[in-house]
Amino acid sequence: FNLSLAPRATQNFRNLYHMVAKQNQLALFAPRVMNHFGDYKVIVDKMDRKKKVLTGISIYHMNPEGAPTRILAPLGEISSNPDKDIILSLINGSVHQPNPEKFNEYTITKFNRYALRIPVTMDLEKRVPTPRELTFSELQDAIRAQREHNTSPAPYQTERDMRVAIAFAPVFFVFLGAVLGIRLRKGSKAVGSGMSVVVILSYFGLLVLMVPLSSEGLGNSTLLTWIPNLAAGGAGAALWSKLARQ
Repeated sequence: FNLSLAPRATQNFRNLYHMVAKQNQLALFAPRVMNHFGDYKVIVDKMDRKKKVLTGISIYHMNPEGAPTRILAPLGEISSNPDKDIILSLINGSVHQPNPEKFNEYTITKFNRYALRIPVTMDLEKRVPTPRELTFSELQDAIRAQREHNTSPAPYQTERDMRVAIAFAPVFFVFLGAVLGIRLRKGSKAVGSGMSVVVILSYFGLLVLMVPLSSEGLGNSTLLTWIPNLAAGGAGAALWSKLARQ
């Protein structure tokens, strides 16, 4: 499932998402998340899809050579033109323009109404699949291709090794959970539930720490992605050993 079915499902979902978005760009918007449109990043607090009204709008126009331009507005309306671009009509907001020569200086321009056109391109044929969308064999091909072009294959290696590590995670959970269940058999259900939460958060906390390091090529991807499993196995082995001595 991890090596083949899940990436195929992810790829099909994203293809479907892009096809829907290509027909209706407004479907791309979601409240309280970072919406990415090329050089623009848009965050809205609330969205009324029927009235096409947005509240609490923060827009960042990214600048590769410096700080981004920020556009803030408490209220706005959203629409699209025949070219499928997004048109934001912002009301009673301000534009915060950084000074390219002085990083800590910027100008603020207030407006009553401001129409912002955000170009949106959705070319499904040119969309490059992410590592999460590749099957195990495709990841292997991508790793070889990256090495042939003298570029780092770390992101693909991390995705490959993480899938294998997570597939074995239930084995280590059972190994650790069984001994915890024996040691906590006299405790309440709340204690058992609390311990389960601690184990799961610790496991995925380690995974969240190790995956970025592996993706940046800062260590062996197999070792880094297996550290959560090894930690769970080590804790289980220590508890089993202590239980055996008792």
